Amino acid sequence: MSAKKSIMIGVISGVFIATITVLCAMLNKDNEILRGTINFIASVPTFLLSSWLDLPQIFQNILFFAYWAIIGGLLGLLLSRKKSFIKTICVIIAVVFLVIAHRVVQVPLETQLRDALRGLGALFTGKAHLGAP
Repeated sequence: MSAKKSIMIGVISGVFIATITVLCAMLNKDNEILRGTINFIASVPTFLLSSWLDLPQIFQNILFFAYWAIIGGLLGLLLSRKKSFIKTICVIIAVVFLVIAHRVVQVPLETQLRDALRGLGALFTGKAHLGAP
């Protein structure tokens, strides 16, 4: 398979992953496992686009799909290598790096979100202490 074809298949796969993630997020009704998977897939692009690039939400949404298209294209490029041993090692390293990066970003984001929701809940229930005691 040619490198261009592998890259194109990777780009299409990346966009497919992003589309499935968005659809699952829209259809999720309190399924903890599905929510964790969605958070895992969306954590790095969301973190990069919202904190590093202060862009309007529509551009962040577009760049979310571009992120996964680029990741898919890079994996497709790695898979187009001629030697299967090098190809396998490169893909394993890339996947491990992605998993670690997503997990490292996901944990602090979930902690911050949980703390913010806890504080908001305390504010609405009247258990929050505003200001000095």
